[in-house]
Amino acid sequence: MAELQFVSPVDGTTFDIAPGTAATGPQMPVIQAEVRFTGLDPDPTATATFQWVVSIEFQCSDCRNGRAREINDQFGFTTIGGKASINFPRVRGGQLTIAVSVNLPVQTFSTQTNELHIRGVNPPVDEVSAACGNGIVQKMVMHESGYRQFNAPRDGGVSECPLFSGDRMGGVGLFQITNPPPTPEDHWDWRANINHGLQILAQKKTTASNYPARLRNSQPFQAFVQRFNSSGDSPAQIVLPDFTPAQLDLDSVRGYNGWAGKDAFGNVLHEFRVPLDDAGNLVVNVGSDNRGVIQWEQVPGSDRPQNSGDPNYVANVLAQQP
Repeated sequence: MAELQFVSPVDGTTFDIAPGTAATGPQMPVIQAEVRFTGLDPDPTATATFQWVVSIEFQCSDCRNGRAREINDQFGFTTIGGKASINFPRVRGGQLTIAVSVNLPVQTFSTQTNELHIRGVNPPVDEVSAACGNGIVQKMVMHESGYRQFNAPRDGGVSECPLFSGDRMGGVGLFQITNPPPTPEDHWDWRANINHGLQILAQKKTTASNYPARLRNSQPFQAFVQRFNSSGDSPAQIVLPDFTPAQLDLDSVRGYNGWAGKDAFGNVLHEFRVPLDDAGNLVVNVGSDNRGVIQWEQVPGSDRPQNSGDPNYVANVLAQQP
């Protein structure tokens, strides 16, 4: 009986996504596929037109801590002859199926592979560090994932599963991207995961940098200033400065984990707050020039909500050694 059969790849083969470098990002394998006819004379393999369909299917819930979410991909192409170099247009992993069909005058033939898989490989530590750049970002990634994109040992470990967050909220990869929801690239492309994390961190930094001005221009803060000045002989010039670069970095890190709680002025609680005394008044040391600069106070973990994120997140990040 005439049949169309795969010569390669052999059923049950597993392919790996090469981690690449910080400059190149991961590289999908190039698969050399070949089919041939049996039972046909003359053999039409060399001149026939073959239709190829390549599919990758992945169910996140099949992995530890993964949620019920499918990440599937498919693409097709045509060749003359039964050989094809399969170049994947996107970085994806999961169960791989290569299907091929051909219409001949005698009949239509088709076949497909079985139990092919594509796995991820954790990138080299030095390449992750290079992609992170900033030292505090390296510490964040170390704290979030231990420098792992996939659920395997860092620096070359291999797994069919991305690294999902232990809270089962869908966080994934090196930066444990959770909110906004991670993209398919966040799951399988470690360089894209880093880039997305850096974008989120940059957005948090913008919010953090705007916080001091928003607070000092707010009516509640001005009311505290007026109350402070009502107890003195002459009104003092109260200054609430912007964050220093170091404070801005730490507040951005806090924002990445999530600002939670409220400050004394009704705003979301940041990494730093305006200090108040036991009576709820501003703590300001007014100089001889009648000018008082408020010193930002870092909020201890014990004063943060204990049921939202990690109240000690910033300290835990700073303690990391990538």
